[in-house]
Amino acid sequence: VNPPPLGTAVLHAPFFAAADFMTRWSNRPRDGFSLYYQHGAGIAAVVYFLLGLALLRRMLRRQFSDGVVLATLICITWGTNLFHYAVFDGTFSHAYAFFLIGVWLWLVDRWWDAPTLALSLAAGAVAGLIGLMRLTNLTYVLVLPLYGIVHWRDVRPRLQQLRARWRLLAAAAAVGLVVLAPQLALYKWITGAWFVNAYATHGMGFTFGSPHLLAVLFSTQKGLFFWSPVLLLSVAGVFVARERARALVLPAVLLFAPYREGTAFASL
Repeated sequence: VNPPPLGTAVLHAPFFAAADFMTRWSNRPRDGFSLYYQHGAGIAAVVYFLLGLALLRRMLRRQFSDGVVLATLICITWGTNLFHYAVFDGTFSHAYAFFLIGVWLWLVDRWWDAPTLALSLAAGAVAGLIGLMRLTNLTYVLVLPLYGIVHWRDVRPRLQQLRARWRLLAAAAAVGLVVLAPQLALYKWITGAWFVNAYATHGMGFTFGSPHLLAVLFSTQKGLFFWSPVLLLSVAGVFVARERARALVLPAVLLFAPYREGTAFASL
């Protein structure tokens, strides 16, 4: 059982198909490793990385000046490991997850402004793909119900809104399960169980009694703020966010804290 699920292969598929066509056309070895296959995999990561940046720019421009948006994109690109995973380790899932989560945030924002069946189906498909990238990334689904909750008084109206839109949510959930089905079927076929902690089969895991809190944030091995200190600005952003940016504060705090403690050493 491979630790990463099928998501990266799914997003690779169009580039693999093009590479396979070029390999046939040029009579090169169809072994998955010859010239066009290698370049296809590398180009795929760069394309999804650039699409993710373009989408992030589009979302940020709704509230911030062009200078702030440019500075943010520069910091995200070269102040984190994103550029490395886009141009060097392009077959890892990180650049693809960056793109998909950007699409997810864009869809969630539009869904709350004007919910439609098409948006709901698209959101379900993207949520399923996010799970196919890393099953732990399914926690990002919680952004949808939490999005826009700023005060305690916002909770009851949000629950009422979710109840009123239950048909759209059910449609999204159904599509998401269909997208996840191949991975679950693969687990069932290989192990006999529908849900598998693939990292545990490779001797990697998480112990609640020893969560490595400081190491996850500041260690020289994979510490988040040691290697990407620019992300400390996002911590300050929690306290100064205004207008539409406030809509993401609660989901960010509730999702990133347990996610970083529990999965950083497995997923970075």
